[in-house]
Amino acid sequence: MRIKGDQSTTRLINRRLVLDCLRRAGQLTRMELVGRTSLSPAAMSGVVGELIEEGFVVEGEAGESSGGRKPVPVSINYGFRVSIGIKLMHDRIDATMTDLSTSPIGFSTVEIDDTSIEVVTRAMSTAISELIPDPFLRGEKLLGIGVAMPGIIDVQRGVCIASPRLGWRDVEVARHLAVAADKPVWVDNDVNAYAIAQNLFGVSRHYRSSLALILGTGVGAAIMVNGQIWRGGRFSAGEIGINRIDGTRTWDEIFSLPAMQADWKAFCAQTNRPGNTLEEAVNLLDTDAIALLEQRGNLIAPRVAEMINLLDPEIVVLGGEVMQLGSALPDALKSALIRFVPGKMPDIVIDQTNDIWSRGAAALAIQSFFDFESVSGTQAASPRTLAWA
Repeated sequence: MRIKGDQSTTRLINRRLVLDCLRRAGQLTRMELVGRTSLSPAAMSGVVGELIEEGFVVEGEAGESSGGRKPVPVSINYGFRVSIGIKLMHDRIDATMTDLSTSPIGFSTVEIDDTSIEVVTRAMSTAISELIPDPFLRGEKLLGIGVAMPGIIDVQRGVCIASPRLGWRDVEVARHLAVAADKPVWVDNDVNAYAIAQNLFGVSRHYRSSLALILGTGVGAAIMVNGQIWRGGRFSAGEIGINRIDGTRTWDEIFSLPAMQADWKAFCAQTNRPGNTLEEAVNLLDTDAIALLEQRGNLIAPRVAEMINLLDPEIVVLGGEVMQLGSALPDALKSALIRFVPGKMPDIVIDQTNDIWSRGAAALAIQSFFDFESVSGTQAASPRTLAWA
């Protein structure tokens, strides 16, 4: 990203530097902010005063004085703006409105009968209208819209380069929605969006480097270094689902939730067992279902170890729908990793939440609020009447 060095740019950098410190620490006095940012007290007073006047930062109760003026802590007013995150799938879109900490405020789901960009844009517009019906409030409160989707995404242009699940190639997702919504739009791969959300307000917020591994409807990974996603030269870093294991099945065909469900169904048919789903069997503590998950944990461990040994992340976050099946797979994975990772193991964290995708999408817009180096959102070329107004 090329940064123009002028007074306006310095102001923006200082604002986001202060906001990012408050995001990480929660609450700091002006002098504590000076110590963490190296800004002068006068510059800090100006930046904080500006943010308070605009409503983005609020003052807390004054502390005890040590001889001078009582220190007054400041913190981010996370409810001052909202973001809408949209998780795009082949049969529906799930939208979540969050505050600036990605805490959910409202939800909307709109089913779609095909994945043409026109149908998808109308569905996304409908969800946004359901979440914020008042056009005036949309204009005042909505920071932006993030779209998380499977596939290879050119985040600079907001273009889906390729998404086999949606049948898309070179689709200008951000431009279509920005024209309809008249708000800035960010588009990214869904696993990258998840990693950004974890870095902003999740388990990896205090780490300089992280690896997110998602086992869900597909398998994917995301790498973050110093708060930035490593996307690679073709925006396809982390697309591990198509990699083959021992030249046979792919990661998607072995470690995704649909693959495990299919293998469990086939096992039940072969052994004349009752037709419980994999989820039902796990809840009943079925030993064969637990054994299936443990087997997959042991099988994926050396592959995850290769990623750890190559990237050396400080933390590995395991998420996705498979993690909601309980501890059998992640426990087996963590136990087996010890055999393949030399030296100190990175922190391994299991995320079993079920709202990861849309909150991750919302984080795409929120990231720009805290990080000067993040990608700029795509905006409509000129003001227009909103599609749903």
